[in-house]
Amino acid sequence: MTVRRSLALLVFVLLLGAAVPAEGQTRTKTLALHFTIFQEATHRHVHPPAGDAGDSYSTTLVLTNAVAQLGKAIGKHEGSMSFAYTLSGSCAGTSGCSGTTNIQTVTHFLDGTVTAQSNNVPLGKRPFVVKVISGTGAYKGVQGRVEIAPNGDPKTDYFLTLP
Repeated sequence: MTVRRSLALLVFVLLLGAAVPAEGQTRTKTLALHFTIFQEATHRHVHPPAGDAGDSYSTTLVLTNAVAQLGKAIGKHEGSMSFAYTLSGSCAGTSGCSGTTNIQTVTHFLDGTVTAQSNNVPLGKRPFVVKVISGTGAYKGVQGRVEIAPNGDPKTDYFLTLP
């Protein structure tokens, strides 16, 4: 065997070893996805007592690529997010919002869904960070977080780890 063939075989074996997880480990894939959002009508679901606290809201956020990703150019439609939240505080007047909110989302991509949910998310802090709890299709077994409205901008960022 020539030195060149030996070297090529060694490189191949090293690459193969790097590609195969060690015993007890699993391979993972990380994704950072960045979208511009367009918010459709928001529906308020009033609950006693009077005021914002305890009221829930729902809307749909349309997702378009903020960067070229998933094989598509900037501005291309990628999916939508069903977004619901319940206030444990107030958003009245010019002073902004105070208190917390419980957020539930389901993002619908062409190849599956990502469901996220977090309770007691501070209203006065951006972004709203929501924990990914499950996925379907290409996102089955997903973990991570969704960051909604970073810097108050109409954007949503996904930081996902897939098995």
